[in-house]
Amino acid sequence: DLVCFWEEAATAGVGPDNYSFSYQLEGEPWKPCRLHQAPTARGLVRFWCSLPTADTSSFVPLELHVTAASGASRHRRTIHVNEVVLLDPPARLVARRADEGGHVVLRWLPPPGAPMASLIRYEVNISAENAAGSAQRVEILDGRTECLLSNLRGGTRYTFMVRARMAEPSFGGFWSAWSEPASLLTASDLDPLILTLSLVLVLILLLLAVLALLSHRRTLKQKIWPGIP
Repeated sequence: DLVCFWEEAATAGVGPDNYSFSYQLEGEPWKPCRLHQAPTARGLVRFWCSLPTADTSSFVPLELHVTAASGASRHRRTIHVNEVVLLDPPARLVARRADEGGHVVLRWLPPPGAPMASLIRYEVNISAENAAGSAQRVEILDGRTECLLSNLRGGTRYTFMVRARMAEPSFGGFWSAWSEPASLLTASDLDPLILTLSLVLVLILLLLAVLALLSHRRTLKQKIWPGIP
């Protein structure tokens, strides 16, 4: 669907009946579109209309025109539908530790109902727990729905989100909302193999020290407790 809207300050007695919205595809007659009204979180009023799917062809100029009840022109714009695409957020984001230490693998699904998934670009948001304002963003090549993240701090809980937009130059538009987050605690910076080998080495050194003491116990005993003449 193609939804067209504009926002303005709320005015008593001003509603959809005070405006008319019309549109024209190249080579076709002008058509009206029924306006609706809704308040916004910023205290403004949003006027909007939804164009029929049959009239939202890509790569074809679409002219939009808003006029006041007096006949005065309020807004006029020509667009291409393929250049104002707003996708739904990607779905089912999953984070897991990679087989290689310190790396994290992210996987997700393209936005539901999105056309031409190979032409979708993604951006990943990475934020560490208790590190406000230090979020990182990584862009993913068109069409890829997974990425391998490295250089993350060990033993830290990270939260990941991903968003999508159609890739240029054939398409354009806006970044989608962020996906549902996925969290993961990264592995400790201490390599388990190195930790195990270090422990084995310490045990070997302790064993050698004990054996050395046992082999020289008589000499040590005489030095510590010399015989009484």
